[in-house]
Amino acid sequence: GATFEKATQADDTAVLSLRFSGGTLASIYVSWAQRPRMTDDVTIQCEKGTLLVPTDASEPIRVLESGQAGAVDESVYAFEAAGEPGWSAAVAAFVDAVTMHKQSPVSGADGRSTMAAVLAAYDALANKRVVQVLPPARE
Repeated sequence: GATFEKATQADDTAVLSLRFSGGTLASIYVSWAQRPRMTDDVTIQCEKGTLLVPTDASEPIRVLESGQAGAVDESVYAFEAAGEPGWSAAVAAFVDAVTMHKQSPVSGADGRSTMAAVLAAYDALANKRVVQVLPPARE
């Protein structure tokens, strides 16, 4: 993590490099000081293409694939936006799960795994070492 934009003790930029058990590499870049504007979009780059998922649910998901002779083939998938957009929907679903005893769209195991990865990133930064994140033990 690093602070580039404002005098603050909170990091405004972080890059996380991941290597999955099968050898797949991934990176996560997060910044609230991003130019020209901050986004919460998700970009997943894979061996044969890229998946672009916008934060705004009214915008389509785009898939870019390697085509013939170096061309890029683009597919667009639009979905009906239901309810709150972006992070608001995640927070609303959590509140509904707690207050109305509804099923959470994200399981506790998924949340625990995500937190394990985040805490490992902080550990790696603080101790300047690679940190292995193991799958949670089955209960």
